[in-house]
Amino acid sequence: MRVNSGPLNRLLTILLPILLVGGGIALIVLGIQNISKNKTYTETTAVITEMIDQSYYDEGTRVAQYDIQVQFTVDGKTVTAKLDEYRSGFQVGKEVKIKYNPDNPTDIVASGSLSSILLLGLGIVAIISGAVAVIRGRKF
Repeated sequence: MRVNSGPLNRLLTILLPILLVGGGIALIVLGIQNISKNKTYTETTAVITEMIDQSYYDEGTRVAQYDIQVQFTVDGKTVTAKLDEYRSGFQVGKEVKIKYNPDNPTDIVASGSLSSILLLGLGIVAIISGAVAVIRGRKF
């Protein structure tokens, strides 16, 4: 028995799985890239030198967002770079573990980040959801 077989439903039945699977693949690729960075980058200690509050309100709820600058030393030279991850407890003067690209020391990631695992997990969930959407779409 077909339910809601209008043009919009047919379009969603086709597009939703494609978007979910495509997005899932993209998330998995990003997760793998992050894992690769964590394996090839060099770990060091950096000091937070600046935290610029970029927080905003979304429907009355404050969303915390910070631009975090850190400094560390590579081969006797001081490097200043932007850290793209905020963790509670960060404050100016605090030492944090980072990993940097030896070929481009301003390319850094937070050490011990769970973002790779999160990206892989979300990618897998998106692909499974796309497969479920295809199966359900065939039942209508």
